[in-house]
Amino acid sequence: IIPVYVFDGKPPQLKFDELAKRLDRRTDATSELERAKEVGDTEAIEKYSKRTTKVTRENTNDCMKLLQLRKVYGISSEDMDSLTFGCPRLIRYFMTPASLKQDCMEYSYDEVLAGLGLTSAQFIDLCILCGCDYMSSIRGIGPVKALNMIKKEGSLEDVIAKLDKSKYPVPDPFPYEEARKLFSHPDVLTKDQLNDGKPFKRSPPDIEGVVDFLVKEKNFNEERVRKSMAKVDESFGKAQQGRLESFFGTATVKKSTLGAKRQEEKAKGKSQGVKKRMGGVG
Repeated sequence: IIPVYVFDGKPPQLKFDELAKRLDRRTDATSELERAKEVGDTEAIEKYSKRTTKVTRENTNDCMKLLQLRKVYGISSEDMDSLTFGCPRLIRYFMTPASLKQDCMEYSYDEVLAGLGLTSAQFIDLCILCGCDYMSSIRGIGPVKALNMIKKEGSLEDVIAKLDKSKYPVPDPFPYEEARKLFSHPDVLTKDQLNDGKPFKRSPPDIEGVVDFLVKEKNFNEERVRKSMAKVDESFGKAQQGRLESFFGTATVKKSTLGAKRQEEKAKGKSQGVKKRMGGVG
C-alpha cells in the first residue's frame, strides 16, 4: 500500500466564517470549563470538556479529485463529508489502533445513493440540511427528518419554502446555494497539477530529515523514531511485495455444496412422487 498524504489547504471563505463561529463557541466553552474547575462543578466540567475536544479536518475535496482521476484506490478519512464531495470510495477507521479491535469500514458512494434513494444533487442538499462545515444547521431537523423532507419535496429550496418557520427557524444567513457549489464544484488541482501529472511512486525515506523534525523540533524519543524509520527503510528495500501465501500458506478453494444439496432434494422429491403415482395405479 502506497499512502498519498493530503494536507489541509486554505479553507474557502464560507467555511472560514463557520469555523470562526465555532472558535468563538469553543473559546466561550473553554472559559466556562476553567470557571467550572475553579468551583468544582463536575457536571459543568464534563459538559464543557466535550465542547473543547480538538477535531482534525482533512482536505477531502483534493482527496476526492485524486480518487476520481483513478490515481488512488480510496480515501482514508473520518470525515463523512468526503461522500458529499462525490468520493466514490471512503474508508473509515483505517488508522484506528489495533487494540480497539475496530474493523475498517468501506463506503461506496453509488451504494449510499441507491440505499437512500437519492440523486447526487439531493444527497448534497441532505448533507447541507443535516449541517456541514460551511454553515449552521436548522435547529430541530436531524438526519431522519432531513431525509424524509428531501425525499418528499425533492430539493432544499422546496423544503425551505414549505418549512414551518415558527417551528424550524432558518438561520440568517443560510447560504445553502454557495455551500452546494462548494460541494459540487470544489476548488482543487487539475490532473496536470497533481504531482506534475506523473503517477505516484515511493521514494527512499529521508531518515535524518525525519529524525531532525521529530526529535529536535517535536521532542520525540530518538530511539523509537529510528526504530520506526528502520522498518520503513527495510520495507522500501524489498524488491517486491510478499504474497499472502507466504503468511497463510496456499489458499484452498471450497465450493459451496448448497446447490448440489438442493438438486439432490429436488430429485428425491420427484422420485417419491413417481412411486406414489405408481402405487395408486396398482
